Amino acid sequence: MTKKLSTLAGIAIALGLSASMLPTLTIPAVAEPGMMQRWGKPGDRMAQELNLTPQQQEQIRQIRESARQQMQSVLTAEQRAQLEAARQQGRRPPRLNLTEQQRQQMQQIRESTKQKIDAVLTPEQRARAEQLRQERQQRRQQRRGSGFLVR
Repeated sequence: MTKKLSTLAGIAIALGLSASMLPTLTIPAVAEPGMMQRWGKPGDRMAQELNLTPQQQEQIRQIRESARQQMQSVLTAEQRAQLEAARQQGRRPPRLNLTEQQRQQMQQIRESTKQKIDAVLTPEQRARAEQLRQERQQRRQQRRGSGFLVR
């Protein structure tokens, strides 16, 4: 009986610690261009996977910040408010019902951002970045195919 109680107490403590750590995990509310939802600070995995220098990391941070500002300027005040509300509540970004013109502008910003980031990378880093993009795309397709990703 005491063995069961100690096991249950251990499980309760473990669950309590796990639950207390949940608020520290965050999902970015607004995904960076070309870098959809993922745990942690945007760019951390890329910096690690590509072995970016501190200078490259700063250049890419500036490129992404510029892209984020450009994308914000494409959105209406209402769309920006929806994104901000979701971010503050820790929710996924909502569907914004973008117009065709907004979609095209966003796509142009993403393409331009990718080109600027690629220009900062060495040829080896560009090849690895492309490989990571393809892997990410495959994971997304698998989730969509399994019904896991619902929007």
